Amino acid sequence: MKKKYRQGGRTCSPYALAWNDGSYYLVGKQEKYPTLSNFRIDRMESVTVLDEKSEPVPEGFDPAKYTSTTFSMFSGEECTVTLRFDNSLVNVAADKFGTDLILIPDGDDKFTVSVRLVAGAAFYGWLFQFGEKAEVMSPENIRREYAQMIENVRKKYITEE
Repeated sequence: MKKKYRQGGRTCSPYALAWNDGSYYLVGKQEKYPTLSNFRIDRMESVTVLDEKSEPVPEGFDPAKYTSTTFSMFSGEECTVTLRFDNSLVNVAADKFGTDLILIPDGDDKFTVSVRLVAGAAFYGWLFQFGEKAEVMSPENIRREYAQMIENVRKKYITEE
């Protein structure tokens, strides 16, 4: 397969290197986007350091916290999402979102957490692996988006007569 390159390349202010799923990523800010961007290091070619001043690192930027809110290094707008998990997933939640996570008991066998994350296909794929043991509680638009994704996939496999 032949590589396709974007015209003009990309320019960013570099902020951090992150390790995720077996690859290194450059985390940086592109002028034309409001959120941070992630670039896989092993896919970069013809990298040039420019004489231009870079944008300063955002105040309070924490690379470790940033990578814990990003699924498979897909960038996007962060939002606060409340999730309900089966108690059997307490270690999974702590591994993904950090040990300082606040767990709120929800009945005898569940707990809820509110976390900042980038919601999208990678997050939904991660969540789906837990089946009925995990649920998006809020915000409603993220809950609907996840449900729609599940429905779209279901339609590919189920033919109703």
